[in-house]
Amino acid sequence: MTTTPTRKPDVTYSPTASSDLARPRTQMLEFWREEEITRVTWRDGSQTWYLAISQRLWDGWVHSPSPGKYINTVLVVAGIKYEPCTAL
Repeated sequence: MTTTPTRKPDVTYSPTASSDLARPRTQMLEFWREEEITRVTWRDGSQTWYLAISQRLWDGWVHSPSPGKYINTVLVVAGIKYEPCTAL
């Protein structure tokens, strides 16, 4: 990603839903509408940017019973690009 947002996210979703309540894969999702990006904070504290996340994709993501499964069944299939988050 060439630039990172300089403002707070428009929406923060935490704690996230999970199909494994004892060990959720995702801890938090943050969404920047204008930039159409989402930052995922994982169980181990690492973070990943997901790029080109439309409002429709975001809504599906936060309403899914498992954000981790949504990544694999919707975002990966749609070819959504992602990269490690190194700074904000």
